[in-house]
Amino acid sequence: MKALDEVMQVKAELEEKLMGNKVVSAMDIGQPAGNKLSAGERKFVIRVFVNDPVIGHKELGVSRVYKGVPVEVSYRKIVLH
Repeated sequence: MKALDEVMQVKAELEEKLMGNKVVSAMDIGQPAGNKLSAGERKFVIRVFVNDPVIGHKELGVSRVYKGVPVEVSYRKIVLH
């Protein structure tokens, strides 16, 4: 497991690679989806939100683990008001 500062650096590198892609609406760092962690346990994933439900890792050209950090791709329509 990487420390948060390391995960933040990897996220910044991945952002440079992906944020020009029109289907990527946002990225953040969070805990794994559906994963129950015990008290005090911390695991981090990079979450990539896309605005098309058929887009996944393959279409983005990103593996499920990028530079040692798990990557989750999720559909989420983000509308700014």
